[in-house]
Amino acid sequence: MKPLLVASILTLAALIAKTHDDFLAHRFQAPSQLGPLGQKVQLFQLTDETIFDGLARLDQSYGIPISIEGILPDEGTVTNPKFRAKIENETLADALSWLCSLDPRYRWTLDGTMVNFFPAAFMHDPHYLFNRQLPVLHFQDVGQSGDAAIEVIRQLGDPTEHLYFLGIGGTQAFSKPWTATFDNITVRGALNRIAAELGPTYGWQIGGTTKSKLIMFHYKLGAPPGLRRLAKDKSQPITVVPNLYWMSGSVPQTAKLTAMTVPPFSTQALNMAALLPQAGLANYNGSVNLVLDVTGSALPGGLLLASGSVDSKNTYVFQVTPEGIKESIAKDLSYWSTANGNDTMVTLWNPADEDQDFAFKLFYSGGHYSFPIHLPARATQMFNISEIIHGAGPDSEGNVIPVGTSEGSAELSGPLGENQYILVSMDAGIYNQQKATCGPPCKTCQGAVDSWITDNPFATPLGTNHQLTFTIQNHSGTQINDTTFAGWNSSDTSVATVSTGLVQPVAVGAVSIAAEDDYYPVYDTICSQFGITCPFETGVLGDGDGTVQVPTSLAGPSSSKTTYTGQELKDCYQRSMDPPVPAYYGYEECESYTVLDQNKDQIKQTGIAFDESLKITDTNVNPAPTFNNGSGSTDSDYIVKDMLSLGSATAPPPTGSYVLVKQTWTLHSSGATVRVNCLDFEATDVTVKDITSTPGATCSRN
Repeated sequence: MKPLLVASILTLAALIAKTHDDFLAHRFQAPSQLGPLGQKVQLFQLTDETIFDGLARLDQSYGIPISIEGILPDEGTVTNPKFRAKIENETLADALSWLCSLDPRYRWTLDGTMVNFFPAAFMHDPHYLFNRQLPVLHFQDVGQSGDAAIEVIRQLGDPTEHLYFLGIGGTQAFSKPWTATFDNITVRGALNRIAAELGPTYGWQIGGTTKSKLIMFHYKLGAPPGLRRLAKDKSQPITVVPNLYWMSGSVPQTAKLTAMTVPPFSTQALNMAALLPQAGLANYNGSVNLVLDVTGSALPGGLLLASGSVDSKNTYVFQVTPEGIKESIAKDLSYWSTANGNDTMVTLWNPADEDQDFAFKLFYSGGHYSFPIHLPARATQMFNISEIIHGAGPDSEGNVIPVGTSEGSAELSGPLGENQYILVSMDAGIYNQQKATCGPPCKTCQGAVDSWITDNPFATPLGTNHQLTFTIQNHSGTQINDTTFAGWNSSDTSVATVSTGLVQPVAVGAVSIAAEDDYYPVYDTICSQFGITCPFETGVLGDGDGTVQVPTSLAGPSSSKTTYTGQELKDCYQRSMDPPVPAYYGYEECESYTVLDQNKDQIKQTGIAFDESLKITDTNVNPAPTFNNGSGSTDSDYIVKDMLSLGSATAPPPTGSYVLVKQTWTLHSSGATVRVNCLDFEATDVTVKDITSTPGATCSRN
């Protein structure tokens, strides 16, 4: 389908959210009979505001779920009165009733925890849509709140009732597919259950007209944080510079148009048919991209856009969703269809100053197919998915699209997949030429679903650096090593510093290391009539707790004994002695020690050096034997091994006790004592007794 652009209307609204810094509400213990609505409000006031401004502040401050059924006009809008009034030291329930007393067009009721505001005129009207009752309402594996709301109206079974879903703020998807059945429930009650399934603070609103009712589910009423920040600034006009981009044959064209100023709290319309002559396109018939550059100090969220295309009779013909463009790793279409007269149109625009290559990958039952796309700088390309299906040969992997394939999902990425950032605008719509219908699919911004630091927890000895890794896992399952690109910080630089994941110990102690990439895209799926900019969210982080260790003790030992009857004597690693002992009679015990830190945790490091001093404290041998002090260090298994043996080159030693030795281990780097043993050599074995905790122990048999 080739779009005929006869006229396009673009509406800009400069929104400066009202501040609620003057809402001086404080929470007190609620009376039990009122539940959450028993919370006390010290001071609540309206200053030239509607009751809906007041409801939004109560919702933002107390987190009570609220639904609003606005009074709907047959066409146009309804003007709501504004008030200057206040109450003090009342409960939330009293505050809600007070709002209704100010604007008696409305009443409120409580359904579970949901506060329902609705027109008083319809309070007892059984024909009013939201009062109508369903004997049975059943949801089966519903994934989105909008789908659930529309299903309520479908099961109501009245073809004269229509409800359209508009996605705003927060997530519109359930945490998992929802299956539930309700008996004898009103439409209002059903919508309350849908909101509750989204989350404990979710509510809903009804807007539009009597002929076109719009339902919106919200996380909380009121302006989002970005708009609330705007409220603290002075109301300033916003200057916008329109830029047009279009294709003349295969050559991209650009034109900067006359700047315009949008005053505070105002709305202006841009008529594309009137703008085109400024670019020399008075008789242009085709597709254009309009980019609005906002100048000055306007903050994000200060300008809202809505748009659509109309024909010469001002009949709405095709949705044009405005959106921002940022670098992202991939963009997904949640659904495409070529079945039952449908087709899916995709429009790509490269806003970059250089050419870009992309891979448009179709996913369908049983496989996938990759379609390469080259877009010159500032160029636009439009295609139907049916064209790919019917005209494609094998892709770069040899895949072919099976005959009969008619639906699936798709992803646009760089040739390197999610390891490559792209800058591109992608718009898509499913249309049916026979039914003259069209609608946008949900949009998915590919990105991270998890991130972490390895190792966590970690430990590193003082004097030894330790490398950490920051890993990001995308929704697709791919894992990205983001160690180099992340920002790193230490909770205590007097214990350890960190740079690009390399921890450098400074002193013994505990420390937390964090990694954060503020710009990495986060995975989101959004079903909304508003323009969605991918990535919708950015920022991933991970942290790990660590310890800078110092050796304080040796744990063990575990012993391994070998009896010799004339074989060559080997050390604990089965190496020949220096000098060699070709024949040996007696025994050898290998004692294995692990190194513990100040928290009694093992230090897993090779090459930690220790010195050994030996002192004979008792002997039955005459003359007394002599011992040379030794040394040792941790091996590849982080073990210190000590070889103890008694024997001769001719015959095993006779039965009896031979010698007591006091053995002291010290840390080579500092001289600190880490272990003191009493070694009792007898004819057939040696006993190791730990006397470290006994100051001044003499190592005697008494």
